[in-house]
Amino acid sequence: MLNKKFLFRFTFVILFFLAFESINIKPIFNSNSTGALINQNISKIDDSNFCFSLSQIDVNKILRISAHVLVFGLLSLIVFWSLGCYNLKRIHRIILTITICLVFGLIDEVIQLYTPNRQFRYLDILKDGIGAFIFSTFLYNPAKNLIKKFHVTFL
Repeated sequence: MLNKKFLFRFTFVILFFLAFESINIKPIFNSNSTGALINQNISKIDDSNFCFSLSQIDVNKILRISAHVLVFGLLSLIVFWSLGCYNLKRIHRIILTITICLVFGLIDEVIQLYTPNRQFRYLDILKDGIGAFIFSTFLYNPAKNLIKKFHVTFL
């Protein structure tokens, strides 16, 4: 059963997702331009005296994976917090959080299917789920404790 506190908290989930989608639909950089920019700067770094070549690392791929994990990890923190209104066991909150984030990841990929210069990728949904799992499982309590330390209250 939905309660008012949950609906209020889940509003933050929707707002976060809508903000993400507004940036994601019309990104400042697409993967090709970002990759070109990264490779250009890596070639400058490789000219210095490093013991290994950065150009051998696919930095663009690492940044894209990190972006999925970070965005959907943050989304999972908000979802996990929203579900705190209900008396659920921690494992059930984690499973429900990951499921909700996967649904949002699927929605994101379907939107990209109909967006020019974007494409649907199943692997991106997996990255989203991994981010949700990591953040909801390992980072929710430390983030909550940090907020309490600075005396910031969230309803």
